[in-house]
Amino acid sequence: MRNKLAGARKILQSLRLRHFQHPATRDLEQLVRIYGPEREKLARMRLLSRGGNKTEAQALARELFPQGPPTVGGLDIEYYQLMASTAGGGVQAQKQLQRLYRETGDARYRLAQLESQVKAGNLSSAVLSEFESLAQRADVNQPAWQDLWRRHGGTSPTNRASTAWIRVYRWIPGERAMLEQLAELQGPAKAGTLPAGVDPMAATRAVGRKALDREENEVAEKKWLAVLASRPADAEAQGSLGLVRLRQKRYAEAQEHFTRANQRDPQQKWLDLKKTAMLWGWLQMADTALANGDAELALAHVQQALDAEPKNASALRARAGLYARDGKPAQALALLENACKDDPELASGLVDIRVELMREQASVDANANRMGAALRMLETAVPLEPDNPWLRHQLARLYMQLDMPDQALDVVHEGVARAAADPEMRFARALVLAALADPAAALADLQSVAVAQRSAAMQTLEERVTVDVYIRQASSSGIEGLREVENMVGNDANLLYAVANAWFRHGLPHQGVAVYDRLAQRVVPLPPQAQLNHAVLRNRAQDDAALAQQLPGLLQLPDWTAAQEEELLQLTSEHRERLIGRLLASQQVSQAQQAQELARQPMPFQTEKRSPQALAQGQKAQARLLLMVGALAEARVLLERALPAPATGCGAAA
Repeated sequence: MRNKLAGARKILQSLRLRHFQHPATRDLEQLVRIYGPEREKLARMRLLSRGGNKTEAQALARELFPQGPPTVGGLDIEYYQLMASTAGGGVQAQKQLQRLYRETGDARYRLAQLESQVKAGNLSSAVLSEFESLAQRADVNQPAWQDLWRRHGGTSPTNRASTAWIRVYRWIPGERAMLEQLAELQGPAKAGTLPAGVDPMAATRAVGRKALDREENEVAEKKWLAVLASRPADAEAQGSLGLVRLRQKRYAEAQEHFTRANQRDPQQKWLDLKKTAMLWGWLQMADTALANGDAELALAHVQQALDAEPKNASALRARAGLYARDGKPAQALALLENACKDDPELASGLVDIRVELMREQASVDANANRMGAALRMLETAVPLEPDNPWLRHQLARLYMQLDMPDQALDVVHEGVARAAADPEMRFARALVLAALADPAAALADLQSVAVAQRSAAMQTLEERVTVDVYIRQASSSGIEGLREVENMVGNDANLLYAVANAWFRHGLPHQGVAVYDRLAQRVVPLPPQAQLNHAVLRNRAQDDAALAQQLPGLLQLPDWTAAQEEELLQLTSEHRERLIGRLLASQQVSQAQQAQELARQPMPFQTEKRSPQALAQGQKAQARLLLMVGALAEARVLLERALPAPATGCGAAA
């Protein structure tokens, strides 16, 4: 980002000398300012906007763009959409988007204008027609268009707009139900007037062929059924209907149609299609068997497919999937490697599943502390799919586990160098940068992704690293800075936890706890995870009076995960350890008796339902407390239960 800004500044200097008043010069001046010294203000504007604080966000936007936004980089769309989000600025923002669309013809401006209109509840026929018109343009961002339609356009239309509403679904892949409704509304396709002596089925055939080419299976089915009704022995109709059934995953029926087609018109293509239907039928039966819990039958069906076509990619995927399901990624990999020998085309077609299995095997190795094997597996996988952001992210995380941050950065930097325009690659690097405590660099990566392409997870990370950047700045400006950050993030428990941790780093733990005390007053009740965070902060601050009041209720809450139970057990152990220490320090008999009673209180979550590891953690924690009060025999019993039995050595002599 710094290199890009430096290059942009050089270009800007040249433009100022030669074209001082040109609009492009003004645009570049704004971009250099926005992505340079005022980058964090832009991040804050976005944070406020997503948090629903549109008024403050608009005020910041006006500060950032006093003369209006630049017309490059997508900031103009973001600016006018923000301005259109309130009644006061909506009309003017709509006019500006309309002007930009009229001047440039860029579909992004029309899409942004439509988004503002449908958010305001405008689903008129004209708006719906614009949706349909945009869908047919090559320059429109189809995922963004479809997402906008599903979020806002797909609500119940008015009666006068309903036909146009349904017609939009023609352009959304997979909207089968709406296409069926469309077919019912529009009625059967008309064959038109036929010249004398022409086969009346010729027009039906033509429509059927066109429907097959377009994969409009419902229309094709109706047309070829109509042909078969008048000509049952028609080979083309039998074969075409077989193709429809193949696409509908009705494989047994497809085989019958291809058999009949070959009987009427013997051709290799019908035999090949029949074999394909048979093979896919076996794989479908394998899926059904797996869904019914019969892995043995599933394996038998997959093996039938492999026997028929040993190098069929789908059958190999299915067999490898069964291995992986049984926790045998190594065997799955061996199967695929063997099949791909001397077959580069097959190897290329199976790269994705091979990489997926290599990632799975690497996870198995890492969990078993076989770090070298995990590292070799992932380093081998990266050249196979060098543009896979999450493969690179997994390798970078492993490098970080091994305390190799430079190598982790090299992996994600190389990924961005290869695929700088890929939002997921930017996101993967941002996650690594955030984990390596470089929130400013992570924020730069996230801000390089167009707003329309940002996922919810990206937005969450952007909010977190933005807050981290502000926390770092606040740390240098003192107490008031951290309080300002707390006010900015509102009631987001996760972001407030980061603010609280900043107070701890400043050596002011009670101020950190107070952040969550204030949250608990505003949000009643706090979600369970936020309550647990509150208890963790109190434990770190050794606020045992408040912790003693909170812990009993916290332990009674249901549905804790295993990790949360482990944290609660640790909290309880540390809390009791401090209480026992204070009681013993008094050197009074009554206090010593209380300490012994407290040490013998059962630890939480010590039931038969818990894993052996969880039970052992509780037993070791209680043993430590018993040792504090001198109950050595009781502590020894618990430790013997918790520790694994030593090897007997019986097999050594043999």
